[in-house]
Order: sequence, then C-alpha cells, then structure tokens
Amino acid sequence: MRKFAFAALIIFFVPFIYRAAAAEPRAGYSEAASVTVGGMTLTSFTDCWDERALHELHGELLENFCGGELEYLSAIYLYPGAPDGVFGNYYEDIRYLPDGTLYFGNGAYIELFRADLCDIAGIAPILSHEYGHHYTIYNITEYEGKIYSEWDATEYAELRGMNGYPVSFAYTGGDGYSRLWDVTEIAASDYTQLFGSERAKAGESFEVRPQENLDLPLAANVEGLFGYLLNAGGYTGFEFYTPEQPRIVGVSVEGDRVRVSWNGSGDYIFYNLVIYPEGEPLFAESAGTVYPGGDLSAVFDAGSLAGDYTLLVLAYDEYGWVYASEPFGYAFDYCCGDIVSYAPAAAEKPAALHPVAVINSNNFEPVKRQRKI
Repeated sequence: MRKFAFAALIIFFVPFIYRAAAAEPRAGYSEAASVTVGGMTLTSFTDCWDERALHELHGELLENFCGGELEYLSAIYLYPGAPDGVFGNYYEDIRYLPDGTLYFGNGAYIELFRADLCDIAGIAPILSHEYGHHYTIYNITEYEGKIYSEWDATEYAELRGMNGYPVSFAYTGGDGYSRLWDVTEIAASDYTQLFGSERAKAGESFEVRPQENLDLPLAANVEGLFGYLLNAGGYTGFEFYTPEQPRIVGVSVEGDRVRVSWNGSGDYIFYNLVIYPEGEPLFAESAGTVYPGGDLSAVFDAGSLAGDYTLLVLAYDEYGWVYASEPFGYAFDYCCGDIVSYAPAAAEKPAALHPVAVINSNNFEPVKRQRKI
C-alpha cells in the first residue's frame, strides 16, 4: 500500500505496501455509485461522485500514459475523509510463487480519499501518483525480473544514479527510514513527471516541487530514464532531442535582497526560482516566477533567512516536463551584518532528454509480453 498525504503545500508519501489478494472496499461505507469500464470498477462512497463523475475520473486516468499494466488494475475506490491522514493508497498484486517465478495478479487496486471535496483537479495528482506506483511496480518488476526490494541491482537504479544516495529498497520503518529516499516513491514521482496528465502537473505545488525530493535530479534531467520506462512498459519507437539546461550564472546581494540570474533556452515557457533549507526540500518555496522575453533573473527578500539554503532554477516546457539547474548553495549569516555565499562543487549530470512527440500519440509500438495471471 502506498500512502499519499498533504500538509499545507507539502506532499507526504507514507510508504507501506500491501499485497492484495483481491480488490475489496473498506467496511463501514455506503456505496453512492459504481461503474465498470474496460474491466475496471470505479466505486464512490460519497454523493458528489456519481456515475457521470466516475466516468470523468476514468477519462482522467487515461490522460496519464497507460500501457498493458492497465488491465491488471481491477478497481478504484473513492472515500470521504482521510483515514490515517493519507490521500491515497496503492495495493499491488505481485508475489513470488514457490518455484521462484513471479506471479502478476489482476487484483491490484487504488484507494482515493477526501473525495468529498468533489474536485477532480485536486484528486488528479493523487490519482497520477498512485497509478505511477502501479505502472512502475508492475513494469519494472516484469522487465527486470525483480521485485522492488531487489531494485538496487537494476538498470533503473543505475540510470537514476542511486549509488551513493541513501535509497531505501524495502520499507523497514524506524528512525533510519525516509520516504524521500524510498525507491518506489522516487519511481512513482518519475512517472508523474514524465507520463502524468496535464491536471496532475497543474498547480502551485508541482510548479515549486515537481518531485518530493529535490536533492535528486529531476526525472527529465536523467538521461535514458524516459526511454527505459517506456521500454519497461513494452513500448518502442520514440526519439529525443536535448534542450539546453538552465544554469545559474550569477548571485548578487543588495542589502537584504538577493538577485539570482540564469541562462535558459527557447524550449521553456517559464522558469521558477526555488529556495529551500539545505537538505530539507519538503520546505521548498518559490522565490520568483519568470517568463521568457526579458531578463532571466529573480529578486527576493532574504531578510528573514538564516543558515544554509539551496537555490534551484526549474524550467518548464510546453509538454509539462520540468528541468532543473545544478543546485547552488547559499549561506545567509547576519550575525555580523554580512551575507556569506558559497557555491558547492557541481556534480556532473548527464544531459536531459526530451520527447519529440506527445507520448500518448500513435508513434509508439507496443511490444506484447507474456504475463502470468
């Protein structure tokens, strides 16, 4: 089970996984409406999600990129409230059989909470993230022949550059665990960034923090990741070109105000300068949104800041993809009336890749694979 929760504008994913024997609704709720589309049942336990709204929700699901794994998702349940303080759960149906082969069942399902808010725009990011768990867990597991607790020895981990990061490949709980470094959370976020719907990537939260862990390269910055996830889903026939990455080129201080300048390219429709306390990307905030056609710089008031911060320029293109500059460290020290800046050594990152065509077009050729049911 994957758990998805919000606090203010901060997205929290509380990671637990349950293996589902069969999709089943929770006890204690009265059914308001139910529809079955293409073998998937969508059931609402709140009045505002009637049959028409459930069909609209299914349409929103299909606005995310879906492959053959879709037929292994049997149900979506919508509930009022937020039990356990979460916004969504994902239940997988994959396990090893006694002979050591992997079993891919068709009993996986998703739970969506706070559906009584009756807002498809608000529920779209949660749906995309939970389906991201389904897409990545099913497809990477089948492609690599390894369940996610074994993903440390996979092409995905190598592409994502997980060596050297404190990535968790199995939930163990306790003080040493962080959802920011949970491999399945990283993968689900990769999915939404590269394959999510327009609604899933709309709004202030995504514009400031397209992935929960900004200390990792964004999905679009990882060379080969888009192609890998398509291949894992059974698709070929895609092309890329490489846009110029945004790059911070200057930081100047004028009293309590800081100006940050960067280079860009014609590929981007707007930029967002993001700042957060070093090592705490959950608290990222926008320090300025800038559109092409003028000076690529933003000025913000640093009078209330103290300590070490990370500056990052996020660049957004017309496809909804987001690219990040190299992080720039900045120390705000007012003990002696000075601001002291520093720029840490930038790690070498591969060039990002960009799809020429929208991924839901007919440019992709599905590859049929045998699955055990």
